[in-house]
Amino acid sequence: MLQTMDGQVTRLTELIRTLLDTTALSTGNIPMKMEMADMNSIITEQIADLEKITKNHRLIYHPGNLRPVAIDKRLIEQVLINLISNAIKYSPAGSDIIISATENEKKL
Repeated sequence: MLQTMDGQVTRLTELIRTLLDTTALSTGNIPMKMEMADMNSIITEQIADLEKITKNHRLIYHPGNLRPVAIDKRLIEQVLINLISNAIKYSPAGSDIIISATENEKKL
């Protein structure tokens, strides 16, 4: 029970940090901390965390053949949390949520 409560406090703290970051991003005042990262690992970690808070859904991940990318890990994790949380929230109870990753061949 304490672990669950600790996890919820951590999520609320992250939510508040995200709200502050969103404000900072919209005004152009947030420094981005870019680092090379493995997206499959990041996605897998976020799914593992979110599986702890849903008992009515099964999260299924189909990893892609992804190269390491330069990202702000904390911001990408927040995007993933938001996307997967919304899928949990708006999917019927008992349904599977399929998450997959593919690499876009377009170069920016």
